[in-house]
Amino acid sequence: YVQSLLGFKKEDHAAFDWQSGIVKTHGKRERELPLIPGTFDNLSQQLAIRCSAKLGTDTMQFSVVKRSKQKDYVFERMGEETIDTDLGPLDTIVYRRVQDTDERTTRFWVAPELNHMLVRLHQTEKKDSLDVTLELSQVTFD
Repeated sequence: YVQSLLGFKKEDHAAFDWQSGIVKTHGKRERELPLIPGTFDNLSQQLAIRCSAKLGTDTMQFSVVKRSKQKDYVFERMGEETIDTDLGPLDTIVYRRVQDTDERTTRFWVAPELNHMLVRLHQTEKKDSLDVTLELSQVTFD
């Protein structure tokens, strides 16, 4: 997984060895973690979110290997909303990440008419006075 945003580049690698029952990670540091069934990496979690949204799940919980650690993420459905995008108005389902702190809020919108593709993500961080919105502006299906 490679992410580059606002001049910062993050790289995270996870190799799932199902026979040995371990996840080998390297990014900032190398580490071996026990492989618990149902664990995702950062990219496969995004696919799992789409699949769960398609099933109409109200609460999603995922164990994710990220930055050489295993973290649990919980998302809950907030409702439905029609949003204006570069693609035109889209009917969406809105989710938020459930966290123990109010220092960061994360919400995202998926569009059922686009196979539950992520069309908007909004994140606010109080500590860094950061307010970021990412939005899908173009999509092509083959």
